[in-house]
Amino acid sequence: MLEQVEMTDQGRALETRFRVAEAATAALAAGGAIAASLMGNHRARISTRAAEASLMSYHFLRYHDSAKAPPERTAQQTRPIGGFMQTGDGRWMYMHPGFPHNTEALMQILGNPKDRPAAQRALEKRTAPDLEKEIWTKGLCSAMVRSPSEWDESTHCQFLMWVPLSTKECTKQPTHGHANSEQAAHPVGSRNCCMLHPTRGNLLQLPTVPKPI
Repeated sequence: MLEQVEMTDQGRALETRFRVAEAATAALAAGGAIAASLMGNHRARISTRAAEASLMSYHFLRYHDSAKAPPERTAQQTRPIGGFMQTGDGRWMYMHPGFPHNTEALMQILGNPKDRPAAQRALEKRTAPDLEKEIWTKGLCSAMVRSPSEWDESTHCQFLMWVPLSTKECTKQPTHGHANSEQAAHPVGSRNCCMLHPTRGNLLQLPTVPKPI
């Protein structure tokens, strides 16, 4: 599929020590390659700078009608939780306040603290593994900080290491009893989900349930 992808290196867009440009470019390139293969004779063109900037796309969006724009992320940064915060066992959690519904649910877990010191006191009553488990069980976004060796030994890493690099799944529209259905012979409703390996930068392609027609 690589011959269906054209990547252009246009320099860095964000000041960060993480290799997010390479990761974002690989993820978009894989998705573009699969889309191109499904559409036939098409090519995907990826800019490394644009791919990296897309990771902060919310910051660059502009709305003609400002009344319809979502709240600024900078306003959310003043909330009691956000970023790296220490738990009672001396470990660290990354509390993710990116989306309002996620922030509200995380605040409820911590007893709705009024400010950051109150949130920190609530975190000091918890251990990072137990807090992470509760957060994930409720389908929310935040995680315990792990060392590279801890990640490599974790169940999550072991699972991701054995997932195929790329997979595609297609379904066929039912014929409803018609033996000669040209439309039924073509795959429809195919959807794919990209996942990036957190420590090695390998791109993983996970299939999802095909969308009903």
